[in-house]
Amino acid sequence: MQAYAYCGFPKSLNGLTTFKKVMDARSGKNDKMGEEGKVLPKETDKFAYGDDVQFALTGKRYKGGIFDFAPAIDQYLKEHLFADIFARGMLNFQEREVATIAILSTLQTVPAQLNSHINTGKHNGLTDEQIGEILTLTSEVYKGGDFGLGEENTGLAKYFSGKCYVNPLTKDGVRSTNVTFEPTCRNNWHIHHKGG
Repeated sequence: MQAYAYCGFPKSLNGLTTFKKVMDARSGKNDKMGEEGKVLPKETDKFAYGDDVQFALTGKRYKGGIFDFAPAIDQYLKEHLFADIFARGMLNFQEREVATIAILSTLQTVPAQLNSHINTGKHNGLTDEQIGEILTLTSEVYKGGDFGLGEENTGLAKYFSGKCYVNPLTKDGVRSTNVTFEPTCRNNWHIHHKGG
């Protein structure tokens, strides 16, 4: 439930399907049933409740910017994520941030949100060492995917910030190379003039 707010329903449903298969394969193993999620009372002002939870989690009140530009997103975040999802219980703030940092670091396209949640994790007691361990573990998932990471691309480092890796996939004919960028790496605009 925590995951879908950060990686989306499709990926969360895939994760739940995999989890169900694991549990089905374990049937008869005497696994203890976990705690059931709680539901907020119907009369709860979810916006106010969510606003208080967000403040307790982050130590900040968020206003302006995108929340003025698209007020509905503030409503969804507070009423659904910080009210409905957080009220279910089962995870404390620190455990939620461990999961959220792991999820966001594997997405590789949300560095601002990842940095925000790293700071929120620290606000809730995670150490730099613990956060480093999370990022190390999740980076193992993206060591080049199916094609392999290859070598660090130091030869063309002047064209990007961060770390980039290249792994040639072909030796003859049409050139094909797997390029892997670490999170927050940025490539400069460029043109391959000679058939690249």
